[in-house]
Amino acid sequence: MSQADENHFVPASIFIVEPLGVSTVVTVDVADARMQIVTPPDFTAKANENLWLAFGPACILLIDKSSTKTIPNRMGLNESGTTSLPTT
Repeated sequence: MSQADENHFVPASIFIVEPLGVSTVVTVDVADARMQIVTPPDFTAKANENLWLAFGPACILLIDKSSTKTIPNRMGLNESGTTSLPTT
């Protein structure tokens, strides 16, 4: 989340910010969709602020609206089918 630039090109409006200790969940409105973003615990923002998003495909979790099940995301997986992303 940042200012608009070549990497941050999706405008969003903050709906709510929920500090949880080990992370902060930021709920944003993008066009006519609402998304939740997990950020580091030191992220600070307020409701109704505008920001620009960038998406790391390997970090996106999709949920099927009708079944409420997660949709497998194969981006960022290594040959063994596990993520190569840091888990911290």
